[in-house]
Amino acid sequence: KDGRPWGRVKLEGYSGTHEFTLFSKDFEKFRQYIFPDYYLCIRGKVQKRPYGKDPNELEFRISSITQLADMRDAIKEICITLPVTYIDADLVESLSTAVKKSKGKATLRITIVDDSDGVMLRHFSRKIQVGITNELIDYLERNKLKYTIS
Repeated sequence: KDGRPWGRVKLEGYSGTHEFTLFSKDFEKFRQYIFPDYYLCIRGKVQKRPYGKDPNELEFRISSITQLADMRDAIKEICITLPVTYIDADLVESLSTAVKKSKGKATLRITIVDDSDGVMLRHFSRKIQVGITNELIDYLERNKLKYTIS
């Protein structure tokens, strides 16, 4: 409209796709990340849309973008959720081996869940800290173990 640069970015994740339009300052600030197949960490906030017909309409405003590869050192913890029915000697041994191979600085938290009784036990390791390595993530994915990284 006024000649300033802008761009559209389609973000695809595990739970869906969303398209963002970046105007002027935001476009200049984030254009270095607008490439196919970049794995990104996008932070922002939900706020009321400043321009629009509906005063209750919300938008997601991007405040920062970082490549995931640059985020590994900033990860503080990984939490692995284990249903009590999954736990057996083989899982304990293989998980222990995977965790010990992935040395790093992130806190390891394990949550054991028994959905039938509504019981949840949260534990963290004082001795073992982990790195968020491809091997550890592959192990968790391969064994269909739920995890969160923060």
